Amino acid sequence: FKSLDDLVKYAKAHPGELNFSSSGLGNSTQLAVELLQKKLGISMTHVPFKGEPDGLMATIGGQTQVMAPVAGTALPHIKSRKVVPLVVLAPSRLAELPDVPAANELGVKDFDTMGWSGIVARAGTPPAIIAK
Repeated sequence: FKSLDDLVKYAKAHPGELNFSSSGLGNSTQLAVELLQKKLGISMTHVPFKGEPDGLMATIGGQTQVMAPVAGTALPHIKSRKVVPLVVLAPSRLAELPDVPAANELGVKDFDTMGWSGIVARAGTPPAIIAK
């Protein structure tokens, strides 16, 4: 596929035939594609993996056809042309991928999978350790 439109046309003509990988059941990489399918009216088969790198390697290797990895995981493989970015699942284009349209530019309205990321510590960690 060279564009999101290519993917949608194929998926509509072949419901359930395409596989998408994720980094595990209920993970953001699954939920992003599930939401995208709902908004686009397409159906693909979910194939969960033990982590994002494994899921992306499955897409690169052809075991799955689609994945929605985070930019940090995908960028090296996009730059080396092992995968083709079809759409950015964010409110606007990424500075690192200026030629890749955001979902809302392609008519997928109100689509934002940007999640919260942070650092956590085990409950009961002494404040002196956290302050370091």
